[in-house]
Amino acid sequence: MHHQAKNFTNNTGININTNRILYRFLTLLPKDVDMVLMGDLFVRSGVTRKYKKATGFYTGKDGRFMQPLKSNIKSYLCPGCGLLQECETVINEWSKCVNCGADILVTKKIRQKQTPISNHWILRSNNTEMNKVMDNPNCTFLGGLSDQPFTAFYIWEKFFLKYGTGIKGFIEFGCDQGNTSVFFLLWCINLEAEYIGFDKRGKATYQQTPVQRLLRLHKKIRYGNGYKRSEEIKELIQSKGKTVMFTDCIDKPWEFENFAPMLKRGDILAVHDWDRAIKDEWVESTFKKMHPFCLLYEKERIALNTLTRFFKKE
Repeated sequence: MHHQAKNFTNNTGININTNRILYRFLTLLPKDVDMVLMGDLFVRSGVTRKYKKATGFYTGKDGRFMQPLKSNIKSYLCPGCGLLQECETVINEWSKCVNCGADILVTKKIRQKQTPISNHWILRSNNTEMNKVMDNPNCTFLGGLSDQPFTAFYIWEKFFLKYGTGIKGFIEFGCDQGNTSVFFLLWCINLEAEYIGFDKRGKATYQQTPVQRLLRLHKKIRYGNGYKRSEEIKELIQSKGKTVMFTDCIDKPWEFENFAPMLKRGDILAVHDWDRAIKDEWVESTFKKMHPFCLLYEKERIALNTLTRFFKKE
C-alpha cells in the first residue's frame, strides 16, 4: 500500500517531501532526542542515507550533526606509554590506560573496519590520531607516495645491510601503488635475489612512473586474489635458499597465521601494521607453531614508532 506524500518542515527549516509513516514518526520524536542512540535502527532501515541530512535525524542536544555509533568499544593510543588499547567509554569522557594509568580523554570516534577473513575489528589505516609520523601522507620513495614512513625505510636499510647476504627470494604480499615495491626490487637486484609481488590490482598500476617501467615492475607481480594462492606461496617460501616475506595486505592476522608456519630455518617474515591491524593475543597459537623464532629490530621499531615487525625463524 502506498501512502500519500506530505510536506513537512523540520526544525532546520527544510521543506521535506516524505511519506505519512515517516512524517508521523518524526513529529512524535522529542526535539532534543539524541539520535546517536538510535543509529543502528536507522542504518538497518535504510532511512539514514536518504534522509539524515535533510531531516536533521542526527542532531543531538547540542545541535551538532552526529553520526551513529556502531560499537561502544574503540581503540586508542596512550599518550603516556604508547600502548594501543581498547577503551569502553563514550565520547568526551575520561578513561585510564591499563598499562601506566595515564588519563585518556576520548574526544573523537576512532574509525574502524573489520578484517574480511579473520573478522577482527581494527583501526583504519588513515587514522592520524594514532601517530602523525607513521601515517604521514607525504612519505615518498623516489618521488612516489608510499604507505611506509621514512623511519620504516631506515629500518629496512639496516635489515638488508645485515641480513641481505644469502637472500634468494623476496615476496611482497600487497604492493599498493608499487612505490615501496620499487625499493624492494632495487634491493633484490643489488643482492641478486628474485623479487615476487602479489596484488589484485591490474598491470597498469605498476607502470605509472618511469622507474617502474624501467624496472618492468609489472612483470614481477602475480595478479589476482592472493588469499587463494597459499599453496603457490608455500612452494616459494620452502624453495631452496633464504626467503624474506613482507605482508601488508588487508587481513594481517590471516596472513601471519598462514604464512608464519611455512617458514624454514633462516627465513624472515615482516608484518606491517603490528599493534594496529594485528595483535599478539590474536595469534598466540601461531607463535607456538613457528617456535623457535626471534624478533629483529624491536627496540628500533618501538623507539621510532614504526609498525613493521620482523620475525626470524631459528
